[in-house]
Amino acid sequence: MKRLLAILVIGILAGAGTAARADEMGEAILRGLVRRGIITQTDADAIRADALKEVASAHASAEAPVGAVGGAAAAGQNRTTITGYIQARATFQKNVQPSSNFLVRRARLRISHRTENGRFVLSLDGGQNNTKVRDAYFDWHITPRRNHVAGWTLRSGQFLYPFGAEIERSSADREFPELPAGWSTLFPHTRDQGFNVSRGLSRTTDFDLAITNGRSVRQAGRLQDTDNYKDLIARIHHSLNPRAEASISLYQGQQTVSGMHIDRKRWAVAAHAEDVAGGEARAEYIGARDMALNLGEGDPYGTAPARAWFASYEHPLSNSLSLAARYASFDPDTDNRFRLDGDGEIRSWGIAAIQDVDDHIRLTVAWESPKLTLYDRALQQGRSRTDDLLTLQGQYRF
Repeated sequence: MKRLLAILVIGILAGAGTAARADEMGEAILRGLVRRGIITQTDADAIRADALKEVASAHASAEAPVGAVGGAAAAGQNRTTITGYIQARATFQKNVQPSSNFLVRRARLRISHRTENGRFVLSLDGGQNNTKVRDAYFDWHITPRRNHVAGWTLRSGQFLYPFGAEIERSSADREFPELPAGWSTLFPHTRDQGFNVSRGLSRTTDFDLAITNGRSVRQAGRLQDTDNYKDLIARIHHSLNPRAEASISLYQGQQTVSGMHIDRKRWAVAAHAEDVAGGEARAEYIGARDMALNLGEGDPYGTAPARAWFASYEHPLSNSLSLAARYASFDPDTDNRFRLDGDGEIRSWGIAAIQDVDDHIRLTVAWESPKLTLYDRALQQGRSRTDDLLTLQGQYRF
């Protein structure tokens, strides 16, 4: 009811002939609602603030020239937007030298130009004193959206893997500073080059099919592929309702390492739901047959069964403060065939507090406790250690 009243007042304020007339009518309606006990004075103040924001936004959009950066363009016209964010961190971790560090983890700048038939996206990252191209692609909307069902779209260039759900979440939105260990290992750069075609199968279901080089930019060390093998990725995403969604992904490919051709097969299921005990829950599982380093005898590399999964939960404590918890597990060789004594396994749990100061500034304090199983070559057996990590992060987003 309060949301409906807010919309009503905003509509009157925006639609009135003059600013004075809008103020007069809006104030009269709000005072009347308070007198009748329909809303409180606090509600009235909040509605008034929202109305003023909406009016300011509407005026800014109306006055912005066509194609202006950040301005709303008229229907059918071009539109260019520039967005970005900076993440500055202080980290403290035992068993690591140096144990404390200050760094600019990410400094992203994203330029997007949209037309009726497509979109161009270029994003750069200047974090850690190293400028890199993150996204460089264009979308071609081959067929239009009809009856709320997306048409055919072809994406070409360098883009995020259409695999699972967590990879495509912006690091500016994630509750924890980094992806779980399994994701960072299997998809170290989270991007590749190639083509992706997508289409809506229904109002609630979308389909992606991509062909990529099969070696991420960081793995290859250069922008072109290192062999003739290309990888295929397929995903079906389904919205169960406005507050819940799930997806299934498949990945088939090969990679060449030290002259050896190694199969790469992965599959994933992911789910996300809001309003779970008042909070937000996420979970994802990846099963794979992927590259493993042989720490025993024989070929140095081989294909081994791998497994990675995580579950996280975020609960708001107020309008601007929330707490999050996450457990993650990664085993690069579940049979311990190549990586003896379970070497390389990581099991981690963590908690994070997220404070949104305003629409632009976010502060995060995260404590993570990853337990690593390492291989001791002298003893020829595995040993475990825990590398607790404390991260203090400030983020500015525009």
